[in-house]
Parts: sequence; C-alpha cells; structure tokens
Amino acid sequence: MAFSCGEFKSTDAGYVHSARVADIDDSLGRGRELTIRSKSTKGLPTLILRLRLYDESSFIVCGSGLANTTDKPIQLKAFTPAE
Repeated sequence: MAFSCGEFKSTDAGYVHSARVADIDDSLGRGRELTIRSKSTKGLPTLILRLRLYDESSFIVCGSGLANTTDKPIQLKAFTPAE
C-alpha cells in the first residue's frame, strides 16, 4: 500500500520500509495493528501508516502520520493514498 503526505510519497526513492504487528485492545474491541514506517535515507520525514483490524468487526481503522526528522518545519495540507 502506497501513501503520500503532501509532496512526500512512500514510493519515493530513498525510503526504507519496516513493519510491526501488535495486539490491540481498545474501545472498539480486540484485534491487531499493523504499523508501517517509511524512513528516508535522504533526510526527508518518516512516513507512518497504521492499520487496525478488529476481531469482531467488518471494518478497518486507518491512521497515518509523519515524524518530522528534518531540521525544518513542515506544513501538511493533505495525507492521501497514493496511486
């Protein structure tokens, strides 16, 4: 799954991806969370995508974010799936 944050895309050259899966138990129930971190080797921000699947539900909860690992402020106007 590719995603973008403003001008930064998880499919851009220089991003290295890692994933982890964790058990969750929150107000929506129990399930599993997949977190994908796309860390730049070129000094760009780290992109974060979280997908939550619940045991007794037929939906997915998606969350996304950005870790500003640069020395400059970043203004976000959109965070969207990439095509």
